This record gives sequence, structure tokens and C-alpha cells, in this order.
Amino acid sequence: MWITNLFKKSGKAQSEQQRHISFEENLLNQTIDFIPSHFRNSQTYAHIVEYLSHNQLNQAVKALIQLGDQPNYFFNNDYWLELAHIATKLNMTEEYKLCQQKLESNKINNIVLYKGIVIEKVSEDTFKHYISDSLTNEHNEERRVRDGLKELMTENGFFMRGNGKEGIIYYIVNKRVCEIKYQQIHPGGPTTIYTYSYEYWALPIRQRLNEQEKETLSKALNEWLKHEQITPDFE
Repeated sequence: MWITNLFKKSGKAQSEQQRHISFEENLLNQTIDFIPSHFRNSQTYAHIVEYLSHNQLNQAVKALIQLGDQPNYFFNNDYWLELAHIATKLNMTEEYKLCQQKLESNKINNIVLYKGIVIEKVSEDTFKHYISDSLTNEHNEERRVRDGLKELMTENGFFMRGNGKEGIIYYIVNKRVCEIKYQQIHPGGPTTIYTYSYEYWALPIRQRLNEQEKETLSKALNEWLKHEQITPDFE
């Protein structure tokens, strides 16, 4: 009986420990889900994913703080609040203080952003906004309807659709769709093409392009941009 109770207690203790770790890991995964795609090509982001895959939560927190602590970038308050909460749970005092400093910086700079949004200060009066895909799924469907994607999918090729200074270049091959994001900050200036945005096919299912597909896309995109007399600035 004593041995049975011992195993029960041991199993309960392990279960509670796993539940404690699971809470922090789940919150970290949620934080990562709301990071805009713009940052997912970085080495820091790759480290974050690697640390989490090995359950190295402390290292993941440090890398997430490093990701958000880039010059001229302002991550939303939810990002820092969640990291501060996790840092508290993991007894990471210095990291908690860094999160509080970033929250104070947002307050001083009058930065009020929804969860999943990051802004970059390009100049004194110019800002770029980066929005997490987790926020834009519904927006994407509305945009596809507005852009007439259903009709575009009857042909192969590149199709540029814009909304003000930014938009999408649809790359369509046999009803498969890759959505290439672009932005033109200054009229007549170069068009920023975000290379991270054509890592995946968006439709009919989200699927990573293989190396041959990426090579074919890149070559065809450069030829199309030249034909359309669009000066690209790949980022």
C-alpha cells in the first residue's frame, strides 16, 4: 500500500510539474503565433522555434525579448505583458525588468497597438505596420473577394492588386496561389517586395514551396517586374 501511494504521489507531482510547464509553453506558443510574418525569416526567430522544440523555455524567452528589442521597432503591449508573466513564472528577474522597460518605452512614445501588431519607425513621420497572420485570416478572405481572386485563378501568371500604398502580387500556377506582399512608401519610388511572403503557397492549402518552385518563382517574378517596369527593393 505504501509503495502504491508513493507511486500515486510521484505521478501526481510529475503531472503537476508537467501542467506547470505546459501553461508556460502554451503561453509562449500563443505569443509566437501572433508574431507578424515579417520577422519569421530572421535567425532569432529560428532560434526561438529551436528552443521551444527542445523545451528550453528560458532560452526561448530571451530570444523573444531579443526579437522585440530591435531599434526603431515597437512591439505591442500584449507581447511584453505575456513575456513578463512567463519570466515571472520562470524566475527570470532580469528578463522581467527588460519587459517592464519596454512597456514603459511604449507608454512614453504613446504606442498603443492591438495584439499581433508591430510598427517600425522609418522616419519622423513615416511608420510601417506589420500584422500577424493570426489577425488577418478574415481580412485575407475579404481582400481575396475584393481583388477578384476567383476570376484570376482561371489563368496562370502574376496579377498585381493594390490598396493604397500596399497590396498583393498574386502568383498563380494551375489554381495554386502564392501571395506576394508589396509596399510602395513613396510614389514613383522603388516597390518593396517582401521575400518572406512567398515562402508558402496560400491556396488551396498552405504549403511551403520547395527549392525548385522558389527558384522558378523568383526568376519569373524578376522577369515580370522588369516587363511591368517596376523597380523592386527586395526585403
